[in-house]
Amino acid sequence: MANVKELGILMYKLRLRMGEAEKSITELKEQQIMSTFDAETFMGGQTKDAGETHYTPCPSAEYQALIDDTKPKTFTNKETQEEGIILDVRFEILDDEVREQLGQDKVMVTQGYFCDVNAEGLLDWGTNKNVELGQLREAVGQNVDGEPWAPGMLTGAGPLSIFVTIEEDKQGVPRNRVKTTSAAVT
Repeated sequence: MANVKELGILMYKLRLRMGEAEKSITELKEQQIMSTFDAETFMGGQTKDAGETHYTPCPSAEYQALIDDTKPKTFTNKETQEEGIILDVRFEILDDEVREQLGQDKVMVTQGYFCDVNAEGLLDWGTNKNVELGQLREAVGQNVDGEPWAPGMLTGAGPLSIFVTIEEDKQGVPRNRVKTTSAAVT
């Protein structure tokens, strides 16, 4: 018999798949918009330039940002074989100087939030549970006791202040990390 945590994760995966079906409909609509795309031209286009293999990270600093997107995903801990949930939150940096420095129209930094879930597969808001996610909710004015809230409500929220750092991943590649979030500086 499955334990309570496993049942919660299974229920969460079912909810996630239902959300993916809704996104598939949106993707089909977007494909119709790209009807001017010519696959043969794309596939036959040649270059002599070498491609980048790593992104240039956003410089470490405090920035004003918007939450561009949120996406939940499941993972399996390689050591314990336990499944868990991460909520990836993609922030758009609102800084023209950084956009110009990195040569991007939109500078994005993604931070994964490990989620504590209950038996129903929903976020657990008990003592010492989902504290960083609670801080993010507080930063965008969505951490109000008694008011309904769901993770999808973060998408489009802001502005807020985020402190971005650069840390090396396991392969030694520099990556951005959102260290802290707080209410926007006005």
